[in-house]
Amino acid sequence: MYAQTPSDKPPSNTRRSEAGFTLAEVLLASAMSAVLLTALAHSTVIFSTTVSHLEDEAGISDVRESVLRRLMREIRESWWVEVPDADHINLVNVDGEVTEFWLDSDDDTLMVRRPNGDEGVMLYGVDSFSITADTEERRREGLSEAIESVSWDAQSTPGTAPIPMAVNNGSKLGIPLTAPVLASALGGSGSEQVLGVEAETLQLALGFIPPADAGISSQLEVSLYKARGPGVAKAVGSALGSVILDSSSLPEAIVIDEDAALYQLPATTTTISLGIDADLDPGRGYVLKIVASPDEAGFVIPAHPEADPDVSTIAIKSGGGGWVSLPLVVPFDVSGDSDVTTTDVSQQVVSVTIDIGTNGQVPVTRTATVLSQSLAADGPWLGVVPGESAP
Repeated sequence: MYAQTPSDKPPSNTRRSEAGFTLAEVLLASAMSAVLLTALAHSTVIFSTTVSHLEDEAGISDVRESVLRRLMREIRESWWVEVPDADHINLVNVDGEVTEFWLDSDDDTLMVRRPNGDEGVMLYGVDSFSITADTEERRREGLSEAIESVSWDAQSTPGTAPIPMAVNNGSKLGIPLTAPVLASALGGSGSEQVLGVEAETLQLALGFIPPADAGISSQLEVSLYKARGPGVAKAVGSALGSVILDSSSLPEAIVIDEDAALYQLPATTTTISLGIDADLDPGRGYVLKIVASPDEAGFVIPAHPEADPDVSTIAIKSGGGGWVSLPLVVPFDVSGDSDVTTTDVSQQVVSVTIDIGTNGQVPVTRTATVLSQSLAADGPWLGVVPGESAP
């Protein structure tokens, strides 16, 4: 007998284990994958159909909608808009460059022309194309307007009956006037302002009272001064203009009772040329000072009683005393050239509605607001007018 060593043992008959799927497992997996792919495909189709429907409802898939969206955006961003015709619109940017859109009815196409002159077709087969513009009034200050030889009431006639007022014995009369502010006082538009008005001549009813000695020469001095304030018949500074009239050129006052110094109301209006070339400042107070010389002479004017303290009344100065206001009004007119403001009024497009139809389809309508105009609210002096630059 002998001993058996390990190398003498016969080799083992074992097999390495290997992983894998059975046929049943493969078939089950294939069936489940088919079900999942079918559900995914169905969901994809439903999603695509839904998106297409939503695009149709929103007009995204409509070429007209694309064109209209572009037009609406450009209208909103325009500096100003002009609509010369119902099928033509001009859009101007802040640099003054114009983009035009119009309908070529011969070819049924919507055309565009850019600022550089390039032209192109935006849309074919256009059956209808119309533009409706909503406008609002815009105002701007225009050039000043010269009004020649305009007459205005320096003192209007009150409702009270006039009385003959004699000013003599060296007394001086001060009649207040305020240069007009509104052009309506000169016969112009009530909304316009007076820039300046000249006092070339004045029309005043008066009668001259000659001195008792007919051999003494007499005269009437009429001067215009600045006043201490509007409606104040007290002069300051030197005369702006002055004229001396010989008594022979004036109508003579008619005496009713010489002892009582009663006279008739002057029936004649005298035109007096002051020869003032400078403009009176609108709203500033002035005073017309009238005095007869020598002291024995005088004059008669129609004076109206006035109880309203807000109405400008005359003042009189006798001897070495001061000016004394009297509750009387002396009406007179002033004539001269004047400069007034003017206002340029225009209608500017604030919103645009475009209606477009193609290839027999139902027309599509869209509206856009011009932002440069809508942000101005309702102020006629706001907004944008053609020719204005962006701030």
